[in-house]
Amino acid sequence: MKKSSLFLVFIMMGILLFFNCPTQQSSGGGDSDSNSNGEEEQTGFQNTWTNLNPSTIPAARRMHSMAYVGNNKIILFGGVSSGGGRYDDTIEYNIISNTWTLLFPTGSPSARGGHSMVYVGNNKIILFGGGDAHSNNETWEYNVELNTWTLLFPATSPSARHRHSMVYVGDNKIILFGGNDSGGDLCDDTWEYNVVSNTWTELSPATKPSARRELSMVYAGNNKIILFGGYDRGGENDETWEYNVASNTWTDLNPVVKPSGRRYHSMAYTENNRIILFGGYYGSHNTDETWEYK
Repeated sequence: MKKSSLFLVFIMMGILLFFNCPTQQSSGGGDSDSNSNGEEEQTGFQNTWTNLNPSTIPAARRMHSMAYVGNNKIILFGGVSSGGGRYDDTIEYNIISNTWTLLFPTGSPSARGGHSMVYVGNNKIILFGGGDAHSNNETWEYNVELNTWTLLFPATSPSARHRHSMVYVGDNKIILFGGNDSGGDLCDDTWEYNVVSNTWTELSPATKPSARRELSMVYAGNNKIILFGGYDRGGENDETWEYNVASNTWTDLNPVVKPSGRRYHSMAYTENNRIILFGGYYGSHNTDETWEYK
């Protein structure tokens, strides 16, 4: 892959992760202004992509994870090389200086891909799972300020897995769903992680989406998560589900018009009750479709 194309992918993912960052967190950025009434107004985009061509870039990879952590910085960890090898590097991108910097933190997760990573405020990122030689069920915390990775030891954890989805919903809570376990089976469990108490709790809602991997989830505020697609036992899935954090209920929304079944897509919540979906894979090819859900 050309350096320019690779970097464009990294930045696009960073933008998506930034807008998936919960509005409760004052984690930096500058994409909204306050009017005289104290209400936030979206400044809007110029609708242009710019190839930034930094002088140094990370090695080509896929199935990595990135999180926007405020102060114009993005943290990237891991991923899978073109030849199938795994990375264990922690890299910081500075939006202002357009520079990638390899960080050399104290401690580090093993090389892996297909993990999930979210920023939870207070200079902390939580990482779960991923695949190296085998999938694992490790919970790691990265401290942005101290540049340290710490392996946490919750009493209970989800089973080892990769290609799952995880979102931060505020109130020190993360919701995880799905994935592929170490035996190759698909997962359909819903878990909550409490950042303060370092506890994973299986939620066991009465109704839930089918077991799947490579899905996409976003937190849409008001205690709601929207899930779309993924790969289940029937192939690429086209379902739209809503998870209510407060009531621990999954609801199949079954919209009349919807994207075709797909996996490996990305979604971002853009406020005003709108979600943008781009790309994915279905059948035997990638897609370049852009969809809005509202």
